[in-house]
Amino acid sequence: MLVLHRTEQKIEHRQFRELKMFLKPGDLLVLNDTRVLAARRFSDDGGVEFLFLERIGPRRWRCMVAPGRKMRIGATTTLNNACFRVDEITAAGERIVTFDRDIDVYAGGSMPLPPYLNRPSDESDFARYQTVFARKPGAVAAPTAGLHFTSEILSQISHTFVTLHVGQGTFLPVRTDNVAEHRQRGRTSRNLRPTPVRVPPFMEEVIAEITHLARRHPQVNQSSGVSVRAFWKPLRVKLDCVGKL
Repeated sequence: MLVLHRTEQKIEHRQFRELKMFLKPGDLLVLNDTRVLAARRFSDDGGVEFLFLERIGPRRWRCMVAPGRKMRIGATTTLNNACFRVDEITAAGERIVTFDRDIDVYAGGSMPLPPYLNRPSDESDFARYQTVFARKPGAVAAPTAGLHFTSEILSQISHTFVTLHVGQGTFLPVRTDNVAEHRQRGRTSRNLRPTPVRVPPFMEEVIAEITHLARRHPQVNQSSGVSVRAFWKPLRVKLDCVGKL
């Protein structure tokens, strides 16, 4: 674990199990409890790989495919003996497909490991590529900073949860010369409205308590930070956000 001491402008290398030492009394750790779906599938003939991203209507799905040349508009293939056809190709290269009948596209799927792991997923990844606190299915990528936590470490730290399903944008490379121009995709819905952020019913009370006590709320990974900022903004609450882990 890399620790930045901002006042002294000093970097220190520590073990992640020592995280509690760097939190202050009253700090509330915010974690993303999204759960990764088994969204990676192959056509019945094994010739095309799919990453199913979102159900957008009856029997209609948005997905990524490889190789794309095999799934142009009008192309068909089968999954679990159900035939489906490419109806549209989005500007981002994703396919909009329609099945001839309703099926569970995740049944029999594998975990969508990031490409940089450079290996196929196996049975162990159903547990290993989930945080120990994953509860709400909907992500196609894990909130990776959360993978460091064990149940033992969590039991020692005051924490709460928000839900923001991580999308395919986390896999995609930066293709702009100026990193500020890179658009992170995958946390917005098809019509580009923000993906709903789910927070526990008691979070408004937590916010009031944090504000009153001037507590800090460290966020584990970017998705937790996005969720917290989206929820706090309408309430016009100014908080000391100490950053992401």
